[in-house]
Amino acid sequence: MYLIVDIKKGKKCLLFDEYRCLRDHIRNTTTYWRCEKLIACPGRTIRRGDEPSVISSPHNHDPSKEQNEIIKFKSDLKFRIREEQVPLKQLYRSELIKLYTCNPDDVCNLPQFHQIKTSLYRVINENYPPLPRSINDVSIEDHLNPRFLTVGTQQSLHDLCASDHILLDGTFKSCPEPCAQLYTVHIQSPTLNSTVSVLYSLLPNKTKNMYKLFYNELITVTLKHDLVLNPRFITVNFEQGAISALKHIFPGATLKGCNFHHNQCLFKKIQELGLQRDYYDSSPDDPTSVKSLFKQTAALAFMPMSEIHDLWCGIDKFDHIPHAQQFFDYFTDTWWMKAVYFTEPYGITIILMVQGLQMDWRGGIID
Repeated sequence: MYLIVDIKKGKKCLLFDEYRCLRDHIRNTTTYWRCEKLIACPGRTIRRGDEPSVISSPHNHDPSKEQNEIIKFKSDLKFRIREEQVPLKQLYRSELIKLYTCNPDDVCNLPQFHQIKTSLYRVINENYPPLPRSINDVSIEDHLNPRFLTVGTQQSLHDLCASDHILLDGTFKSCPEPCAQLYTVHIQSPTLNSTVSVLYSLLPNKTKNMYKLFYNELITVTLKHDLVLNPRFITVNFEQGAISALKHIFPGATLKGCNFHHNQCLFKKIQELGLQRDYYDSSPDDPTSVKSLFKQTAALAFMPMSEIHDLWCGIDKFDHIPHAQQFFDYFTDTWWMKAVYFTEPYGITIILMVQGLQMDWRGGIID
């Protein structure tokens, strides 16, 4: 085997006679290669011009055929990525099948897709311009220096305004720099009996002013298309900036909280108090375990408003759990005490997600 491939940080690697060598230096038309095990092995290879490579100094160890196959597999895959406009996973499967056809025993040693996808996507990005460092570096025709970017279609706007229930949520982990979050707008589709995403927006931050700006822009854009955005219900997570902005921009809408985010907040408190291990170790039949405490507290969101106070006061069999009182104080101060200052029509309900369907339940309220 004679093959020169690129490895980490653009370094060249020579696969020759089942050994791997790194390029040492070039003198005129002669290239000198040294064994990758530089300290332990004196192996050297020389290639003069177009002449075949020769081993000038023998290696003191056996070659690693398995590792060579991995390097060649990656090299072939990266070459195809640069040459073909095919989805990455499809290319990976194609190379996998090709190798399996020739050498089925070698496939088991190859890295899985998730183990090398970062380096493969890096190859794809070679032909893309660098990401902007700030929102001011983003230039769009007819819209210079945008404050944020929103992607959608005219049909999306029609669907948005036709729905009386919209859902808003942001994600931070999958958002490209320099934006802070990918904010999505969904609608409750009566046709599909599920939620459908209609707009995607890249926001630079998550302040109340930014949310007000975004919601106002939605209204402005819909008016330009002779549409009216006036939802009856709006489902959001429990982000204070978004809630305050929505109350200001859509005063007639009923705000609804998300049951997933509600439970997520409760579980984060469980983790913060160091009870995560006790939660996972809880017996399903133990009514006094940490998991039971979590479930009973989360279930309050499904109870009628008139019964929540008595039910919450009745959760009193968990005093043996370390930091249980701190958890009680957290729920009381964050969820329950804030709820009593608002009458039911202005409260935020909890949405129960069941197999993609949404069912409204009056429950824990926050402002």
